[in-house]
Amino acid sequence: MQQTYVVGRFLTVGVLAVLFTGCYVSPVPMSEQRLPIDKRLLGSWVDKEEDTRYHVEKAHGRNYAITMEAFDDDTERWEKRQIPGFLTQVGDLQVLNLWLEADEGEDEEEEGYVFLKYLVREGDEPEILFWVMGETLFKDDNNEVRTFDKSKKLQKFTRRLLSDPELWMDEPTVLTPFQKE
Repeated sequence: MQQTYVVGRFLTVGVLAVLFTGCYVSPVPMSEQRLPIDKRLLGSWVDKEEDTRYHVEKAHGRNYAITMEAFDDDTERWEKRQIPGFLTQVGDLQVLNLWLEADEGEDEEEEGYVFLKYLVREGDEPEILFWVMGETLFKDDNNEVRTFDKSKKLQKFTRRLLSDPELWMDEPTVLTPFQKE
């Protein structure tokens, strides 16, 4: 799923934690080379299971501007977060690179790129399914998560793992077009 979210600081950490728990977080993108915008991703989408909305727009160049909105039960308000992103190629797969920035007071080790693969189903009932790249296969013998200082090294390591089902988190997130009530 190709999306860039221009993210504000207001979205609760809880929603992001649910979406990205156990995901691989990298200080570098999968590649510096960006693919053209996938226009099928543009528009307003909703994940009804998590009560989360996504508004995906084309930003400058080959970047996406994504606004993520989630309902906060504590404040009883919709809160927004912006997340920038872009698409890159890894083997035969297009991968969405999303930059998650730590909020003030949060551990900066939690910020970085997360990676998603996606599938767009078109037709009468369009859907976007996306899977988050998990950290399991990036762990070394000491159970420490491996990081890379260069995109080329990360992509080379990841390319070898593309056929391994453990690379991606089990269940996809399913987005459907958002219809205002």
